[in-house]
Amino acid sequence: MPKICGKIIEKIRKRYRIPRSLLPIHRGALRSAERGRSHLRRASLKKIVSKLRDIVDASDGLLADLERYCKQPFYVEPIRSIKRVQAGGGFVYDITVEDAHNFLPEGAIVASNCDIGAHHNRAWAIIDDIEMGREKYDEGKARRVIYLQHLRPLYDCLGVCRFMWIEFHVDPDYYVKAYAAATGVETSLTRLLEKMEMIWNLVRCISVRRGMEGSEDWLPRKVFEEPVPSGRFKGAVLDEARFERLLRTYYKLRGWTRDGVPTQRRLKRLGLIDIADDYEALRKPSSPRDSGKHGAGVAEGNDRVSVQR
Repeated sequence: MPKICGKIIEKIRKRYRIPRSLLPIHRGALRSAERGRSHLRRASLKKIVSKLRDIVDASDGLLADLERYCKQPFYVEPIRSIKRVQAGGGFVYDITVEDAHNFLPEGAIVASNCDIGAHHNRAWAIIDDIEMGREKYDEGKARRVIYLQHLRPLYDCLGVCRFMWIEFHVDPDYYVKAYAAATGVETSLTRLLEKMEMIWNLVRCISVRRGMEGSEDWLPRKVFEEPVPSGRFKGAVLDEARFERLLRTYYKLRGWTRDGVPTQRRLKRLGLIDIADDYEALRKPSSPRDSGKHGAGVAEGNDRVSVQR
């Protein structure tokens, strides 16, 4: 149970002059809990509350607090104070990554439009980025991202670990044979990847229907303004104009509008007929440049907040 319970028990004991020996718990354990050094078990707290009901006024608010903690399925430590200080930069919360990892034009595409947030789960293109040249913003990178966004989720749909492909270079065609053996359905890697493209576009349509706009594919200002602090690419920053062109290229290769919405024609080609027939229901997103505040889920603001528990 939360450590605050020990403090509450101590206040009740002092208010009603109750010795520790009167409560159904080892005195050392209770002393430790009252000093905030340890947590009480739920079972122990329930026994203490049961005993206190015989001693304490039933209307006592402290006793009510203990009873509430006993009934809660889970708990968090209450916030003692919130200190607001002026931030040195424009970000409330930041994750620092060593060296030059934030200068990856291809990786930036991966992070900016991943359907689960800024994550490499759907496409991890770092090797391709290095082989093609980290400083390049070309169509080949956009094509590679799309391929990986179909291949990696394929392993999820098949219920297998993708590490065998990543670490041990198991040919994806091996999984096609395994799929056929398990289901009796003969297919090909190309056909399975087409199904993944259909799923990717379906998820995108759901996001658009839910109000996600093209601005959600943008990145926080930091990656365009703060240079890499060290390493081979020390001093480098992502070029905002070139990144936008790369994002537009990605949209075009996907068969999406300039605002990142799957076109009616693409939806029909993928077999998503019901969505295509109700195409007007999809919201019309804004331009990716219109709002960078959503970029990769990083909050911006003028204040940095520290919470003490």
